[in-house]
Amino acid sequence: LDSAEQQLLLQVAAFPSGFSASDVDGIAADLSTPTRTLAGLVDLGLVSRTGDDRHRLLETVKLFARQRWDETTDPGHYLGQHTDWVLGHLDSFEPYERYTSFVVARWAMDHYDDHRAVEDRLVATQRWNDLASLLDALTLTYTYEAGTRASALIDRARGYVAEPSLTDRDRGRIHNVAAAAGLPARRQDWIAQSSREAVALLQRDGTPNELAAALIYSSWMTVFEDFDLAVDMLDQARELAEESGATPLASVALGYRAEYHALVGRLEEADRMLEELSDYVEGRGMDYAASLHGLFLASTSIVSDPEASRAVSIELMDAFATVAPDYGPGFGANAVASVATGATGDTQATLRLVTEAKAAYERTNHDDGLPDLLLAPAALAWRN
Repeated sequence: LDSAEQQLLLQVAAFPSGFSASDVDGIAADLSTPTRTLAGLVDLGLVSRTGDDRHRLLETVKLFARQRWDETTDPGHYLGQHTDWVLGHLDSFEPYERYTSFVVARWAMDHYDDHRAVEDRLVATQRWNDLASLLDALTLTYTYEAGTRASALIDRARGYVAEPSLTDRDRGRIHNVAAAAGLPARRQDWIAQSSREAVALLQRDGTPNELAAALIYSSWMTVFEDFDLAVDMLDQARELAEESGATPLASVALGYRAEYHALVGRLEEADRMLEELSDYVEGRGMDYAASLHGLFLASTSIVSDPEASRAVSIELMDAFATVAPDYGPGFGANAVASVATGATGDTQATLRLVTEAKAAYERTNHDDGLPDLLLAPAALAWRN
């Protein structure tokens, strides 16, 4: 190998699993032509293509390269480059996007092995501030992650927040992501407990966006006990987000405000809020607020106008298919479409949508979807 190929082989050995050409550009930015050098390693048979611009090292090649680390530089150098690349990429987005952007969340889902390896390294070296920043950047990701992964994150977070050297802000940010993970893990107790802790801690030492997110998550369970308090939390969250220029996060608060009014039967008020939210959604592309707008718009009309609900949910499915195929939020749209179609009485279409949703859940390890899919045959039985 020439010197550039030697250097790149040592660098890509830090990836815990597969990687793309753009990942190599990020981790090997010190090389002049990393993509071309990668192609050379592929031609030599040291790096394998696995399809869709994905590559990997055979474990024997990776082991050889990692053994050479000791002979070339500090053994932690290449793992440090990988850590810096993951943290740097996540930090390149606007602070509020970790709570609203499916671009951030999808990147994190596609790079699960990478950020899990970095998480373990940060814990091992007691870099608690960086750990909190990493997990905070994954908040929306874990809102839609597989149930098993979300549950595992909650178990790890329980240990992290007990670390006495954490600041209030870092502990609050870790509680935030644990509360979000409570949704796919179906851990209502943890949503309530962790979000309350996050609000209390971030009120003392947090940014407006962090506190706004905590208030939104805390409202998820509060609404079942105290509607007025939950709405007040959302109003506070919206005000904090707007004051900091985070319009997408403020729009998420408005979306949940509409849902809560629908939950208690105030459908006219819910419709008015969804109409206000539509002004934000128009022309802005798919993000968390836009998905809430579509899901809640479809959900509030399932009984009163199932055909309209079906049309909205299928439109939402199509939108996700273009920006995030086989990804968590799209499953939500598929589930609502299945229920709405069941409410129209269309047996064959309902069966097709449920089958597609089930296959998508299984294909991407989103193992928390079965209870949602049971709603579709229930709606079909109700109609017939």
